[in-house]
Amino acid sequence: MKTYNSSMFASIKQALTKDEKSNARKDILRFAPGNTYTVRILPNVDDPAKTFFHYFQIGWKSFATGQYISLVSPSTFGERDPIAEERYKSTEVVQKQIRKKQKLLFDLKNG
Repeated sequence: MKTYNSSMFASIKQALTKDEKSNARKDILRFAPGNTYTVRILPNVDDPAKTFFHYFQIGWKSFATGQYISLVSPSTFGERDPIAEERYKSTEVVQKQIRKKQKLLFDLKNG
């Protein structure tokens, strides 16, 4: 049986600080405000750098049921995420419409 030691915690800290894609510490635990929790986080003894699992989560409110739906994105595992792709496309269309309206307003104002 392996034991917990200071070098294990140092390697966990190093793994968290080298994650440049997101602020890993803010996503470790999320709880509802106003509640009290007791949490124990045990490091992965075999590979301390893999103590925390970094993942991408996607979510939306269902038009059919009105409930919020969330799931782990396939991009977490390096796969294609069609939901995120469609969300990006729709956001891109909206941004183009906003820029077009802003240009029109600018032209009317300065024209």
